[in-house]
Amino acid sequence: MKKDIIIFVGLFLIASFCSAQLKYGPRVSLGSTSLGGGNTSFGFQVGLFINAELKDRMGLQPEVLFSIKNGSQNGSFEGASGPVKTKTRYTFTYIDIPLYGYVPVSKHITFLAGPQIGVVNKATQITTGPGISGDDAKRTDVAETKAKMGIAAGIDFNLSSPLRFGLRFSTNGGSPFGGKSTFVGATMAYYMDW
Repeated sequence: MKKDIIIFVGLFLIASFCSAQLKYGPRVSLGSTSLGGGNTSFGFQVGLFINAELKDRMGLQPEVLFSIKNGSQNGSFEGASGPVKTKTRYTFTYIDIPLYGYVPVSKHITFLAGPQIGVVNKATQITTGPGISGDDAKRTDVAETKAKMGIAAGIDFNLSSPLRFGLRFSTNGGSPFGGKSTFVGATMAYYMDW
């Protein structure tokens, strides 16, 4: 967690010296997530951003987001009377730190893209199905989840109000169900002047 705070403070300082045109505010996103290529599920992101315009509506936008990404994986094992189907549900919480560079596409549309660090805060799993009991039926921690590098991109629709809507895509690398994730969703942000 200390690394996250240091990175955010560093990005904040960079943004502060880049431009006198600073905006900041909260951002929230709802969408679809996938963990390691498994079945998609509901996801959620909430956090803060700093928007530093460098020149001609181009600039940087670092963000720090708390993300909940869910997913599931179907499986089976050989039971006494034949194959038994199971489903393992995963819940990962991340601290995602995208560093967007942005450029205007038109007067009201902005394109954002850049690298992202995804730090797994907590990862749990639970398996359900006929004949599943004991430890497999309890929520347990997922082992060997680490910070992962990835990419993030999006489109923002700039209205005449401080409220902005947009679309976001992000993905982190890694092994299946060991930190790899994808998020696609709609976002809303409130821009305030510094």
